[in-house]
Amino acid sequence: MKIVDSAIKRPISVIVGVLFIALFGLLSLFRIPVQLTPDVDRPIITVTTAWPGASPEEIEQEIIQHQEEQLKSVEGLVQMTSDSNDSRGVVTLEFSVGIDPDAVLLKVSNKLNQVFGYPLDAERPVLSAGGTGPGGAITWLILDALPGHDELDVERYRDFAEDEFSLDRGLKVKYVIKGFPADKAGVKKDAHILAVDGKDLKKGSGALRSYTKAMDKNEKASVRYLIEQNGIVREYDVPKVAVCKSPIVYHADDGAVNAYADGKAIHFTRGIVNFIDNDDELANVMGHELAHNIMHHIDKGEINRAIGRGAGYMLDFFTTVVTGYESDTFESYGLFGGHMAHSPLFEIEADYVGYYITARAGYDIDQGYKFFERLASLYGASSIDYTTTHPADAERIVIGKKIIAEIKEKQAKDHVLIPNVDPAEWSRRNLDYAHGQDHYNR
Repeated sequence: MKIVDSAIKRPISVIVGVLFIALFGLLSLFRIPVQLTPDVDRPIITVTTAWPGASPEEIEQEIIQHQEEQLKSVEGLVQMTSDSNDSRGVVTLEFSVGIDPDAVLLKVSNKLNQVFGYPLDAERPVLSAGGTGPGGAITWLILDALPGHDELDVERYRDFAEDEFSLDRGLKVKYVIKGFPADKAGVKKDAHILAVDGKDLKKGSGALRSYTKAMDKNEKASVRYLIEQNGIVREYDVPKVAVCKSPIVYHADDGAVNAYADGKAIHFTRGIVNFIDNDDELANVMGHELAHNIMHHIDKGEINRAIGRGAGYMLDFFTTVVTGYESDTFESYGLFGGHMAHSPLFEIEADYVGYYITARAGYDIDQGYKFFERLASLYGASSIDYTTTHPADAERIVIGKKIIAEIKEKQAKDHVLIPNVDPAEWSRRNLDYAHGQDHYNR
């Protein structure tokens, strides 16, 4: 054979070749890692979304399906799997070998930003690199409980938690608004709702979720509750009433101490959430902003600005005709004047209605004016960047104390908490009163 003949004729070349093969063989023996399974660098991204109290079916329908609809079009995706459990859903995305993990993480994040309609109490999705399951595991480790930690201990801890948090008795009634249908029907605080319209509620953390679903399906004029109260289980037929609902929007990137209403939703910045000290303060701020939406202050403000701008435009027009010089000065002043018109009165009106809302919800209304006291003491008299349209903090504290005294008098007499007079009229009278008190205190 020609190869054998060439090797015989060139022995030195053959020896050198053999030495090179042996050298590279030795290097490979010590340099190449020994693995039971090959290490293939295939990027894996997991998307984890928590929704406390939700069942696996709800997680799948309300969250996972919407995410999968957007994520299926990510470039380079090889396989997508999902896992829905109680209160938690995970989508696992596996991409082809060679794709930049950082780049694909950004693409997945952009696709998730296109998913809308998450449940209000669902948490933001969390992205992480790598899978959450065992993958191609070779060895399984099975652990046993230590001596003394048997099933009886687990049952004992569960019994304690169920008793402490009433997890085994349906949904606990935390507060009943006086004068409302539930109060008139005889439902009391600390009662337990066992069923709604003949459908049993789930126990534990899923009770509130199953209650909300049952209420959403009810299209009748009343709701039939099965309630355990004072050791007695009976049915209560409670008429439904219209309520106000404003979604909550959280601005995590805004450090200003601010909360505001836009006519439909209530907005909280990261700054005010960090500043708020307890649930009662949060409820007072929320009641105030909800009152703005209820009283249609945003719409009224838009009308005021439009009127001011229109009046200014007319003045600019006549100025231009008379002088021959084009003018837009009055339009700007008119817009500003319309913006300022009644704004402090709207704030006092929202305080008045907001304190009633907070008191009816069962929260401590004393925390309302204390919140403004703390705000003023830490940041000064002009704590918020829109004080020109708001009463000074001192005025709000004076008026707040007066509103609280009015509400507490009704509570002491066991009266229904309804404002005494028209909120707008009350605000006009008491803003003048607060100006006088504030001047006197200074």
